[in-house]
Order: sequence, then C-alpha cells, then structure tokens
Amino acid sequence: MTDERADLLHRLGVLGAVAVFALVLAMWRRRRRAD
Repeated sequence: MTDERADLLHRLGVLGAVAVFALVLAMWRRRRRAD
C-alpha cells in the first residue's frame, strides 16, 4: 500500500465519520424539535 493510497483512505474515513456525525446531529435536532 502506497502512502498516497493510505492518505486517500484516511481522508475518506474522516469524511465518512464527519458525514455520519452530521447526519446523526441533524436527525437528533429534528426529533428534539418534534417533541
């Protein structure tokens, strides 16, 4: 595995984590607002 590939994988992982976090936060906000 080259450094470039590892860097790309790391960036994708961070991006994915941020996307999931944002999605959960949005859903939590929506649910709380509904209550």
